[in-house]
Amino acid sequence: MMNKLTVYTDLRQLECIANHYWDKDSYVLSFIIEYPEGMRDLKSELQKQIDKTVGIKSSEYNLLLGDVELYLNELKQVTSLEIRTNHKNWKIIDLNKIATNTPSVWLDFQVNFDENAHCFVDLNYDVCFDPKTEQLAFVYQNDVQCEWYRFADDAYIGLDINHQLVSLQFGNIKSSVFF
Repeated sequence: MMNKLTVYTDLRQLECIANHYWDKDSYVLSFIIEYPEGMRDLKSELQKQIDKTVGIKSSEYNLLLGDVELYLNELKQVTSLEIRTNHKNWKIIDLNKIATNTPSVWLDFQVNFDENAHCFVDLNYDVCFDPKTEQLAFVYQNDVQCEWYRFADDAYIGLDINHQLVSLQFGNIKSSVFF
């Protein structure tokens, strides 16, 4: 039986930027999410100084969805995503381009992190690529209707009616980088 992951969303006004990097030697595909200055203050300057003085490390979380690894900041906002993948195993299929007016959201993963701020959710997925639309998707549920949300400029999450993860999809992925 495949596990599922519940994700809630909260609308936000400002956009985040997602940049992707491909390391062809190690087969690691990374996405770095950049938050503009002033997007939800993580901690006040006083809190940061107190933490530094007392020796409290900033909390970073690690969420592993099958082989897809998400790194989250202290507010559990996605800061990066990594996957070790061989592009030769990707499914080349037609993916629908997601509408540009898709709502921008904060993501709230409904998981329990251990004492080391790690969580593993055993999810199966397919890596799908559409060179025509320059879309790359990690598909966790096939043939399921979903609602799309934007968590960065070219980074989307598809959720079913029960807020279960269906897909993570990224745009502006040039095939010339991989093939």
